[in-house]
Amino acid sequence: MKVLLILFMMAFHMLAFADELRVEINPPRPVAGEVFQAFFRIFTEADEEPVINFSPSGLEVVGKSNQGVSTRTVYANGKLTVTREMTFVYDLVSSRPGMASIRDINVKMGQATLRHQSLSFQVLKEPEVMPEVFVKAEVSQENAFVGQGIMVRYYIYHKGSLSNLDVKKYPKLDNFLKRFVQEPERSERVSVDGQVFVRSQIYAAKVFPEKPGQLKIDSLQLSATYAQVRPGDPFGAFGLSRDFKTRSIQSETVKIEVRPVPEPVPANFTGLVGKHDIQLEFGATKLIVNQPLEVKLTMSGGGALENVEAPGLIKNPSLEEFETNGDLKINNPEHATKTFNYTYLAKDNLKLPASDLSLSYFDPTSEKYVSVPLNIPEIVIAGGGTLVPKNELPKTDSPASDVVKSASQKVSDFASPIIS
Repeated sequence: MKVLLILFMMAFHMLAFADELRVEINPPRPVAGEVFQAFFRIFTEADEEPVINFSPSGLEVVGKSNQGVSTRTVYANGKLTVTREMTFVYDLVSSRPGMASIRDINVKMGQATLRHQSLSFQVLKEPEVMPEVFVKAEVSQENAFVGQGIMVRYYIYHKGSLSNLDVKKYPKLDNFLKRFVQEPERSERVSVDGQVFVRSQIYAAKVFPEKPGQLKIDSLQLSATYAQVRPGDPFGAFGLSRDFKTRSIQSETVKIEVRPVPEPVPANFTGLVGKHDIQLEFGATKLIVNQPLEVKLTMSGGGALENVEAPGLIKNPSLEEFETNGDLKINNPEHATKTFNYTYLAKDNLKLPASDLSLSYFDPTSEKYVSVPLNIPEIVIAGGGTLVPKNELPKTDSPASDVVKSASQKVSDFASPIIS
């Protein structure tokens, strides 16, 4: 079982990065006059030599290197899949501080073309002096669709020990549906621009953008008291220094580019973005008049289930619909379940044939709507005044008591198996 799980995760990982282009600047804020790098990472199943194109603005290309190709092979579902990861590094330099950019980024491989959004960044006049303590908001992605989940985590980075931490202002996260996330508290050592920091999480939430455009992940403000690390002091980093300092700090805002889901939007769209499981369950479907019909609709996945309202299932005058109850259960940041409990009251005789229903979600990877088929079984209601068809009534010359007895028997024949 473990071997199968590992193979599945490898296959998923490869599929997730097939035919993808990633471009990164290192360091993200270079210094004027100093050489820095642009990393082009290409993930593809194609066996083609890539041709990289881009237009530098305020920059000069001074070198290029190929860091080689790594391949992974997975055999899954009767198919052998080979994914290649190619990394090319361009050496760049800017003669003056200010804004610089790399535009028109594309990679051609045979008939295929991979494109990447333009990158703009600040070129500094002098190297940045890293503060001993700072706060940073980190997001799982900076481009999303309306309704697509984004993980936001606020971290404090520090070199010396912290003796006091007081959050002054939590982020509002306007224009987002917010889902607070409770995660285990832990600290870890990380490297930032070649310097070692201790990183601790302060606040986390999963957010869902509610409108298109450029939205902002606003800052978190706090006051921190920390031990200053003096040069040459081997004990400062362990909190043994008596030189403590208190500072008010806040994180920088992060911009999120949000796109609307594409048109045309299907009528059965639930508003959910990302893969979701949808199930429909019926109680007894053979009823007598005044007996309730119970139906349960369950949706589960990583989308904004908080915003989903109960979709209509059955519209018929013989079935009176009562208020539907929705129950939301958040299992973890990436998975929640919402259950809708429908109640209908059988009011009159009815034989409603089985029918098909579908509800859809939007897949941001393929940028397509996916319909989930559901089945509504045949529903039969008996026990009303029109249960017995006229052509089955006894002849008019029969005693009235026989007519009543005949009709009662037909009701009894239908209802007995249900009640039992």
